[in-house]
Amino acid sequence: MEFLRPLHGMRGSHVYATDGTWAFDFDGWTPTKLLLASTSTAYRDAYPGWEYELTVINEPLDKFCAQNNHRPPQNFFHLPWERTYKYIESFSKSAPQVASPGHITLQMTVANHGPSAFGRTV
Repeated sequence: MEFLRPLHGMRGSHVYATDGTWAFDFDGWTPTKLLLASTSTAYRDAYPGWEYELTVINEPLDKFCAQNNHRPPQNFFHLPWERTYKYIESFSKSAPQVASPGHITLQMTVANHGPSAFGRTV
């Protein structure tokens, strides 16, 4: 797991799973380099001067959530695990096999009410 932590007290964090080549988040599989570039562009468009620090998440989920002001799973209505696993099952279990991940089209937008509303098409 990796965490895009915004710098300078700005909004706009993102957490995703990655093998270094492919990233998996709420939109499914995306080449990691493309996810980073598109996420950066979307946040910079919404928040001029936006920068981030990329960190690998090595600690348990509860500790990560507490340290980064994220809501832990047990604080969601009707624990999210069942919904989460059903959602994840709707995607391929492995990254797409393509000749060149750099040739995939990706669209991202940041809604005015907050940067967590991405629309990404792979």
